[in-house]
Amino acid sequence: MKKKIKIALIVCAALAVTGTAAWAVTRPPAVECVVLESSILENAFNEVGEVIPVEETDIYTKTGGKLLDVRVVEGSAVQKGDLLFAFDSTSRMLELDTQKKAFESERAGALTRLDQAQMEEKRQRDELESAKSIHESGGLSDQQLNNQQVSYDKAVKDRELASSQIKYLESQISAVGSEIESRSRENQSETKVYADRDGIVRDLEANEGHVIPPGGKLCSLYQPRQSRVDCFILVENTEGVRVGNEVEVTLRMRDMDKKFKGTIENVVWGAVERVSKVGLTEKRIKIEIAVEENGWEDVGPYWPVEVRFVTARATDCLIAPKTALFEDTGNVFKVWAVRDGKLVDIAVEKGIQTPSQTEIRGDLKPGDVIVKNTRTKNIASGKKVRVIT
Repeated sequence: MKKKIKIALIVCAALAVTGTAAWAVTRPPAVECVVLESSILENAFNEVGEVIPVEETDIYTKTGGKLLDVRVVEGSAVQKGDLLFAFDSTSRMLELDTQKKAFESERAGALTRLDQAQMEEKRQRDELESAKSIHESGGLSDQQLNNQQVSYDKAVKDRELASSQIKYLESQISAVGSEIESRSRENQSETKVYADRDGIVRDLEANEGHVIPPGGKLCSLYQPRQSRVDCFILVENTEGVRVGNEVEVTLRMRDMDKKFKGTIENVVWGAVERVSKVGLTEKRIKIEIAVEENGWEDVGPYWPVEVRFVTARATDCLIAPKTALFEDTGNVFKVWAVRDGKLVDIAVEKGIQTPSQTEIRGDLKPGDVIVKNTRTKNIASGKKVRVIT
């Protein structure tokens, strides 16, 4: 009895193994798929921008001299007419007088050199005329005549150089003399610089005791609460970037980021070279962005921000992974859809694309299932598959 039971168990086990093997052979293969949904797809990229004052003016000194008094510090708020700097022009007058005397001394030497050069030019001209007469009678070779011509040409250039030096020195003497006369008419030992507009002081590098030359920069004044964002984007990213487009500006803060809406107000199409963080030289285009939102007035000049550009946007669209598309022999893009458990190739048109996704249009709707990767093995039209999502 026990022997019969044992034989029966063996037979059952064998049948189970055989059935499992047959089921595994006939079972449809599993294919990884995605379920299509109606969604939004954007072609976008981010770039670092910088907050730039809309109006900024550099303050210079006309007269120069030693700084006696500096009435402002970095970040000072000033009003039109406020005293910013005071100079002692006495030292400048002494400097100008020294410069004038030095130029006059150089001019005297240059005049002497000019007299000598004119005399040498006359001598070389006479010798050249004599050499030509001797050459015509056969008493002088062509090479000797050429050497004499070279000597004369050099004398002419030396005379012209001496004349140019005199003209330059006389222009310098005239310029210094004009500044001396101007300061004398002012009859002041102290020259003052006033603010010509309201603003905030920035880029202040002038300190008391410094000697500033005429025309030297003292600081800059910018208008508070009036700023834009400048951003440089790669040339290859300019497609779809146009004046009037909206962008998103983000100020990264420690506790919470602040986001603002911006509008592209100017595109400077001339490309400039910029060096990336990794040291690569790139061609980029300058984009100027206007931001007009509550809270933007508290953002300071030259703060770094992040700008998000959206060059294309589609709503209520079907999105497929790029790996789901393939191109048939007729140059038509298709996807593999699963319908009633079988594979069907569906022709599609491509819309907006990102590095990983593509908008598709065709005989498809939300809820349809497509194969995620067309490189999956053993894919064929009409083949039964099991869907894995």
